[in-house]
Amino acid sequence: MSILHFSGKFKYQPPRYNNEPGNPERYFDASLSPDDVHEKITQGTEPLQYFEFEFFDVFVRKITYEDGTSVTDEKDDSVICKKIHLKGLLVDTAPHLERGRLFAGEIRVLDLLMGRLELAVQSDVFTTIVNDEIGGVQSYSADFEAKINDLTMLQNIFVSSKNSRYLREFDNGELKIYFHVSHFSFKSMEGTIFGYMGPQIPVESSNGIRISKRRVLITPNIDTQLVKDLGIETHDTESEDVFRNDLEGTFEILEEDRQILLRFLNFIPFTDLSYSIPEGYRFFTVLVYDGKKIDSMPGQEIYLDSNSICKSGGVQVLLLPVNVKAFDRLKINVVCTKNHSEEKIFMEEPEFDLRLHNEPNFLMLSSDEKRELVFKIYQNNRILTDSSEVELVAGQYEDLFSPLVSWVLDKGHFEGGTFICGIQARNLENSEIVGDPIYGVIPDSVTHEPRVKISGELPWDRYYGNYVFIRMKTREKMIIKQNIPVRVLHLVPLDKITTDLNDLDTEKIQEIVTKLMSYYVRYYPWLHVNYIYVNTPDGPKKAYQQFLKIKEFLTFVSDEDLNEWHMVHESVSKVNHLLERLERDEHDWKKMPRSRDFPSNGIEFLKIWKGVMVDKLVEKVKNQKNHILESEKLQLSEVQMDVTDIGDVQDIINQIDVALENLPDGYKRLFLRWKLQILELVIKELNELKTQTKHSHKH
Repeated sequence: MSILHFSGKFKYQPPRYNNEPGNPERYFDASLSPDDVHEKITQGTEPLQYFEFEFFDVFVRKITYEDGTSVTDEKDDSVICKKIHLKGLLVDTAPHLERGRLFAGEIRVLDLLMGRLELAVQSDVFTTIVNDEIGGVQSYSADFEAKINDLTMLQNIFVSSKNSRYLREFDNGELKIYFHVSHFSFKSMEGTIFGYMGPQIPVESSNGIRISKRRVLITPNIDTQLVKDLGIETHDTESEDVFRNDLEGTFEILEEDRQILLRFLNFIPFTDLSYSIPEGYRFFTVLVYDGKKIDSMPGQEIYLDSNSICKSGGVQVLLLPVNVKAFDRLKINVVCTKNHSEEKIFMEEPEFDLRLHNEPNFLMLSSDEKRELVFKIYQNNRILTDSSEVELVAGQYEDLFSPLVSWVLDKGHFEGGTFICGIQARNLENSEIVGDPIYGVIPDSVTHEPRVKISGELPWDRYYGNYVFIRMKTREKMIIKQNIPVRVLHLVPLDKITTDLNDLDTEKIQEIVTKLMSYYVRYYPWLHVNYIYVNTPDGPKKAYQQFLKIKEFLTFVSDEDLNEWHMVHESVSKVNHLLERLERDEHDWKKMPRSRDFPSNGIEFLKIWKGVMVDKLVEKVKNQKNHILESEKLQLSEVQMDVTDIGDVQDIINQIDVALENLPDGYKRLFLRWKLQILELVIKELNELKTQTKHSHKH
């Protein structure tokens, strides 16, 4: 299958104000103009587009065919210059844990294909622009990779096998996308995209050799002149989050086409935003097979002028020589020369490596949950057979924006080429004493420990999480390590609140609901808004209207309220409205914002709460129905009636009861039959409300 290389721009609307857990709560204010909201509240983000990520002005720039040849002119292949649309929701694991996850991604290459992305998880973050005076987020880069599902090829006269070799080589196999993000500016909310689309390949080949996401790292014996010229910083401490202190490249091997795809943009030390490299330097990819360098390979230079990067999409494609048979005996080095001097090794593939096998490089744990992490350990890209070759250390890091809430339970153990260790989450509802680095805390100048300690039930309007790590020590001097963000969610203790729910203890239920929604209200006061026009002395003006006010939205009923059917119906319908949003698939665009980290058991609590209300009201209605059946010996028959407005239905029932007091026996029996039929329909409607997430209110 051929490779499509692309480049262009992306837009993103990050919830900037919400990324600081210590920020004071801001309340929705309809009097604020959109401009004031952008300037004073959301720091430039449009709240109607929270988390939206999309490509714009992204085009296919180059095609590399199965034989390694390539074209860049649309005259040679009609797919060249086709626009690529991609849109999804880029949600962080937690505001202070920089691990983005792209949900609901949809892609379309105009006139060619369309499909849906599996979950794409952000890589570590690299500082690819060294000695940059601008600094900040524009100097950072990361990448995403995802399989494309539900692939549909588009049929049209513009792109066909007659004018596109790409289509002639397309084999209907599984497709994936890789894209690199960089140069993001908070001023424009835009950044730069490079990437490619190619065949989806497994992590390991059929004979157990790793062929995907193999890494190249800075050589441990790097020349001191390279360190100085390339502006490579040396750090005394290792990274304690996903912001790496080093550089890294990844590559994959396409077995069938015998190609290597090297993704190089996370290891080239650019000197500015224009992709300048240190003067006089050139970079080359070198293949080493059985410890010997393969000479005279075509296409070894990594061309780094902006035009070449734009066309390549940040990936170099190399053909494997015919003598390379065993991929575990193949290694990649990146070398560089200065002013045509001798080659010096800059990056090399490590002998040993590891990868998290049973999780997607981030964890979402419930309060007090334990989880096992399984790492695959490789030596020369085969599963390690002799564990004495390596030493693995697992641990955790404190975080500036959260108490320590997850840690490694044990030293771990080897098992058949894997390393397994346990992770423990803090009990957020009954915590031991822990330092609070956020609210009203001044770090101690001597110990740097927070002076304020908290315990018991930790606040619900917070984001909790920290990083755990695994570090591999080998005879190499390279640091082989993985830092994993762990988010810990509050847990609703269903087993302890059953009595309160059955008694419809309004105060207790309202307390739990307030906790569930507290971080929405605190951090996202401009969620669930749309635009309206309001009249002002200066004419119509655009303003925000909040169509779902979480604080005021839900209604609460007690046992005494059960006599007012419409109150129960309204409360249950509103709960269903939330459930309808919360229970959508993770990749559903309409899933409630941030509900991908809704407190554990929160959905189950809402279901149980509405179920209790429905059951109690059904019991009352059944009692009335049974009284009629027993006293008058009537039979049920079919009746057509709209009972969705249950308040009106109750009014009808009440009117029937009044009429029954003054009716002759013959008419009384007729009215009771009607009442019986209506009550049966009410029971049916209530049971549907209990088992489904239907709701009757409009917005």
